Formats: sequence, C-alpha cells, structure tokens
Amino acid sequence: MFESLDNSERLIGILGARGAGKTTLLLQYLKERTDKKKKLYIIADHPIVVQQGLFAIADAFQKSGGVVLVIDEIHKIKNFETDLKLIYDSFFNIKYFLQDPML
Repeated sequence: MFESLDNSERLIGILGARGAGKTTLLLQYLKERTDKKKKLYIIADHPIVVQQGLFAIADAFQKSGGVVLVIDEIHKIKNFETDLKLIYDSFFNIKYFLQDPML
C-alpha cells in the first residue's frame, strides 16, 4: 500500500476501517519520504488543534516553510470541510494527507 500512494496530488485522503493501518501508513510516509523539517503531523481532536484551528495551524506551518501536512482524524473537527477548503485554496505549496475512518 505504501508504494501505491499517488504523490503527484496536492490533497490525498486515506479512508478505511478502524484499525486498518491508515495512521501507520501516513507515519511511515512521513518518516521515509519527507524532509524532517518540512512536515507536520497533527491529530485533529487534540486540544491545541481545537483551540488554534486548522487554518491558523496550516498558515503558521506554511510560513515556516512546511511542505507536507498530515491531519489525522479530521472528521472530529466541527465543519472541517470549510476549513479544509480554505486551507487548500490558500496554501499552494503544501501537500495534504487526511486520514479518516470510513463511516
């Protein structure tokens, strides 16, 4: 599965049943395929993420030279679709990976 990630897209969503290995796949990608200083992994329901907001975090990340942003459990953020669209439309130099369980 790891080798089949399409690295050419700016936004990649990983869907699957709980416990299927989605987070493990993304962490492996970050470890093996990205520059340490240009990646950020966040868990969407972490209190700091909730307090700061996804857009503010993506903005600060992009201003610091970030390139790869992984958002785990994105479905736990209220109205995440709006934040995600704003982020995607605002920051063109970032590649986004999202992980969410299938409902």
